[in-house]
Parts: sequence; structure tokens; C-alpha cells
Amino acid sequence: MVEEKFTKFKIGEIIPKGWLYTQLKRDAEGFVGHLDLLAEEAGKKVFINYRDEKKFIKEGMHKNPMYNWWDGEAEGNWMDGLVRLAFLINDEPLINKIKKYMNDILANRENDGYLGIYPVNYRFVKEFIDGELWTQSRILLAMIAFYEASREKAVLDLAIKAADLIIDNFSDQSGFKPIFEIDNLNALGHGLMIVEPMIQLYFITGNEKYIKFSKFCYDDYSAQWSIISGGDDCSIKNLMNPDGEFKGHGVHTCEHLRVPLLLYFCTGEEVYKIAYENAFDRVKNYLTVSGACKSDESVGIPLPTSGYEYCTITELMISYLTVVLLTGETQYADMAEKLLFNAGEASRNHDGKAIAYLSSDNLLYATTKKYKAPPRWCYSPTHRNAAVCCPPNSGRLLPYFINNMWVKKNEKEIIAMLYGPNCLKTKIGNSNIAIEEITKYPFENNIKIKMNIDKQVSFKLKLRIPGWAEDISLKINGETLDNKLKEDNYIVIERLWKNKDVVELEFETSIKMIEAVDHTIGIEWGSLVFALKIPEVATVVNEYNLKGFFDIDYNPQENSKDLWNYVIQIENLKNIGSNFFLKIEEIEENIFPWEYPPISIGSVFLDSNGDSIFAKLVPIGCTTLRKTTFNYVTGYKQKRRYYSV
Repeated sequence: MVEEKFTKFKIGEIIPKGWLYTQLKRDAEGFVGHLDLLAEEAGKKVFINYRDEKKFIKEGMHKNPMYNWWDGEAEGNWMDGLVRLAFLINDEPLINKIKKYMNDILANRENDGYLGIYPVNYRFVKEFIDGELWTQSRILLAMIAFYEASREKAVLDLAIKAADLIIDNFSDQSGFKPIFEIDNLNALGHGLMIVEPMIQLYFITGNEKYIKFSKFCYDDYSAQWSIISGGDDCSIKNLMNPDGEFKGHGVHTCEHLRVPLLLYFCTGEEVYKIAYENAFDRVKNYLTVSGACKSDESVGIPLPTSGYEYCTITELMISYLTVVLLTGETQYADMAEKLLFNAGEASRNHDGKAIAYLSSDNLLYATTKKYKAPPRWCYSPTHRNAAVCCPPNSGRLLPYFINNMWVKKNEKEIIAMLYGPNCLKTKIGNSNIAIEEITKYPFENNIKIKMNIDKQVSFKLKLRIPGWAEDISLKINGETLDNKLKEDNYIVIERLWKNKDVVELEFETSIKMIEAVDHTIGIEWGSLVFALKIPEVATVVNEYNLKGFFDIDYNPQENSKDLWNYVIQIENLKNIGSNFFLKIEEIEENIFPWEYPPISIGSVFLDSNGDSIFAKLVPIGCTTLRKTTFNYVTGYKQKRRYYSV
């Protein structure tokens, strides 16, 4: 086993503040908190109710197993995100709702610990193997998260018993090998993700049988790669091929990224190390300007008009967070922030009521009618007309991010890995500490860290230096410090910390350009990508029984084409020039910054007639319809003009 670089704090130790708290609260009041009332796929309690054999046969689920595993995916992913959300914001009604759900599972537990969705005569048989591993992986993640947050040992005990039953029936000693030999069953590739909860149980229990089974699953998947539904992108054979490429289903690819990574740290086998390094390096070839993996539905060339699926955003984020935790490679923390603050925010309504199943960097329409079936481009709280996969999975994105904002090497070394307003409450020795991070990041790059400590305590504080930072300003209790505190990609401060000690950190950067694969140009500053907001008209196309929830089409306002058909002017491909102006406004206390952007970049563009026109760009996450990348001209000289942003 290879020692992991860092470990996580428990759910509930990192408390969101500022806009992070507001967004989670809106999600709790929005579809994430009510998905079981909006989509029956999330509210059937399939991990109990699908075990009725008469119902199973009557509803035809034995003939088309796809539909019951789909519900298991929706319910399991939804519950995993809901558990984390509820405990992060200490939402008592949601916590009680989750406790009732877990108590129902415990009350209906079977003697052998079975947690799946099939009646007795349909369990662990080849016709249904595609849904068995996948759906149980989802509910196991939710149960492990609940145990972490609540310390309810009965839930953990049942998760362990269920995992042991899976191993007894699917391991290479069970006579059932190979697992992944069945063709044309869509959840089969997803089933590889049983590795994730198995390895989590290993870290909890120390029992190496969970590692052995995980290794068996991945090796078997790689051996059967030619018929795996969802693609073989992350099979050993493809990852070890220097000419290999990604072309499978984007969600499969981005969730599978972390499997060889986990196995390397559990086994130390060099082949898994090479595989995961190649996997994370290769996925960079398929990222759009906003940080998302092209996935509509397959991985491919990431044109600014290409779609990315919200499920893929979530799974790519979790893979990034996993590699950061295990390796400490800060470039993936940069990529995680970029993914959340740009593609993640740009694909949701910020009232928490709907998301886009598919979105893109250059998005001129977000409608059902613009794109031929299935209707994945509109905004919806369920996307039932396509599949109820993205809404439940989207609820995991921000909670997973927040749970990884702080990590630790040991009890004496704490690392600020991801930035944003929050408070870490933990204990070092006999000292209770609360480290408050006061910032409006990513809308500003100033961060104040305030110590609230009941007893003086010595520990090492490490602060990640973002890859885009050009310079750093650091103060402790008002005194400026020099750069001798830098170590690799971290600022390191080791001292005897006292109550009310304050660290002030500022990352300095400039406006930069980023080139898309079609050689158009985008603009970024810090961790934010900027876009030209296109005025839109919202049309309700479906109303739900739950008040305030709708499916919505967005079209550009009539005759607004001239408002986005611009050409950008740059000095040359190495220098953006001096014709760009950054403006940062004070964020009022009750203003949600993704709705009312406090930051903008102004510049002079060329319109379709070649005339100069001033336009303002805002963070892509503050837009619905937008133009993010532009054709450009270089070397054009003009008299300097001054504009008010």
C-alpha cells in the first residue's frame, strides 16, 4: 500500500459560509431537497420496494432490468448528495428525513445483509448483474456518508454485511467469473464503481478483502473491455497504449478515472500508477475552456459548441478531488475549482430549481426544440423526458467540493486546498480550533484566515498556491512576510497559534486569454472564465405539481444576434494587450454573486460591420445563454479610448 498524501476531515467539520452556504440552502429548498416529490425515480425506495417478486414481475422489471437499475442509480446518488448537503448546513428537517430513510432500510434489512433491488430469485444471476453492482455502489456511498456524519454504527454494520455478500457472490472464488462478460446491458460499465465504496470500507475496517475484490473487478473489467457498455477508455489496455484515446460515454470515463488511482494507493502496483497518471493526463485533451469534459454523450473534440453533461461534471470533480487527496498534486485542485466555478455554475439555475442536462461554453439556445430528441438542453429539476440521472448527481457536486476544502497530513499539519468562504472546526491535541476563512473567492483573490482557539497550539498551516497566481502577498497579524515560506506549491506557516491570529493572503494575477481547440479565444482571470451574456427569454414548457418547479426553455431575445456576433482584438497570441479593464465591486451582504456578478471585464470588440463596440464580460457561471470564445484579430493599432466598465 502507498501512503496517501492527505486525509479528509469528517463531514460536518467544514462549515460553508457566504455564497457557498447560500447555494446549499437554495439547493435544499430546491429540487435537491425535494427530488423524491418531483420524480418518482428518486422516491420509490427501490432498495426496499423492488424486492417484492410479484410487483417485480407485474411491472415487467424482470424483462427489462434497465428501468429498475436506473431508479436505483437516481435514488442512490440523490441520497448520497442529500446526506452531505443536510449535514453541511445542519438542516434539521432534511436530517430527520434522511434518518427516517436509513431507519427504513435498517427495519427492512434481510438476514444476509442484501441491499440490492432484486427479489430473491433474481439476485446474483447473470441477467441482472448489470444493475446489481452499480445500484449497490450508489446506496453504499450514501450509507457510508451517513455513518461518517452521524456515527450510526448500525448503518455501517449493514453496509459492511452487504459488501461482504457481494464479495461472496461475485469474487473470483464464487464461480461467477467473469463479471463483465455480459453484452448490451447499460449499467455494466457503471458497475465497476463498486470499487469506490469497497475501498472506503477498507479504510474504515482495514480488511484487505475489499482491496482484493476491487482489484479483481478492475482487472476483470480490463480483460473484458471489448464488450463493456459505456466504453473501455479507462481499461488497462487502453491506458497503457500511448496512442490510446478517450471516446466512450463521458460519465463512465470520468468516474473510471479514479479507479486505477485508488488501486495504486491500495496495492502499490506500478501498473496502476502508470494507468492513473495516463488517465488524468489524457483527459486534459477533452476539456472545454470552462473546464468540463466534452460528453454529449461521448467524449470527443471539445469545441466551444460541444455539450457537456452535468453527470460528467460531477464525476470529473470527484475524480479530481480524489487525485488531490491521494497525491497532493495541486494542479488538480486548480482544475477542480475551475470546473465548479465555471461549467458547474454555468449549467444551473441559481435559485436551485433546475439544471441543464447538457450545456456548452458557447450556448445560444437552451431549449427542447432547438435540438432534436432527446430534450436534454432545456433546464429542468428532473429531466424525466431524457433520464433522471443528472439532477440527483448534480446534488453531489458542491457538497463533495466543500468536504475537500481542507485536508490534513496529520494532527499537526492542516492544508487549505480549495478556497471559498467556510469555517473548519476541529481539535488539535487538547485545543479546540475554528479556522474561519473570510473571502468572496473566486470573485476576489483576497483571503483572510482567522484563528479562534481556546488554547494556544502549535501546528503547520499550508496554503495552496493556485497555478494562475503571478505573485503573492502575505501578512500575519498585520506584518508582511517574505517568500521564504514557500514550499513546492504551498505557503507554509509553522508557529504557536494564538486566539485571534489572522493570516491575510492575496493572490495577484492579470487578465489572460485561453485558446479553444477551434482557435477561438476566451478570457480568464484567476479561476474564473468570462463570457458575453446573451439576453434571454424564458418559456415554461412544463409545470410540476410541486409549486415553483418548471421545465424551462431559454431563447435569445429577438434581434439580439448583433449582441454576440463579436470579434475580439488582441495584441498577439502571446499578449492579450492593454484594451481590457477589470472591475470588481463590493458584494453586498445579501446579494448572491452568481445572480448579480460583482466582477466584470470590459473591452472594445468589433461588431459584424467591423465597427468598434464596447462590451462587458461576466463570469460564465453568471450566464444562461452566452458567448465565451471569440474569433480574433491581432496587430490592429488604434488610438487608445477610455470606457467606463
